[in-house]
Amino acid sequence: MTGSELAARFWEQTAEDGIELDDFLRRLQAGQYPYGPATPAVVQQFLDIVYQEMVRNLETKLEEMPAWQVERDDALEFLRLHFEALRRQYAPGPPHSGP
Repeated sequence: MTGSELAARFWEQTAEDGIELDDFLRRLQAGQYPYGPATPAVVQQFLDIVYQEMVRNLETKLEEMPAWQVERDDALEFLRLHFEALRRQYAPGPPHSGP
């Protein structure tokens, strides 16, 4: 399974039952899905894809709600730190090129 395929599964699960990213990764690595656990490299790819999508969504929301622009930097920093923590926990290994 590739990071893109895993991202598609995550978005499906999110649409079906509103699963949070942390819970999805925990269940994935516990083998609770027929396509898991995933290798650290695949999880890295997956997290890069999800991070990029979340940043795009945030930027879109900020365009729709200009008053929230003052929160932009804080929100992006929160996302970056959260994804760094997820990478340390679920995809240990050499540094990656993402956030």
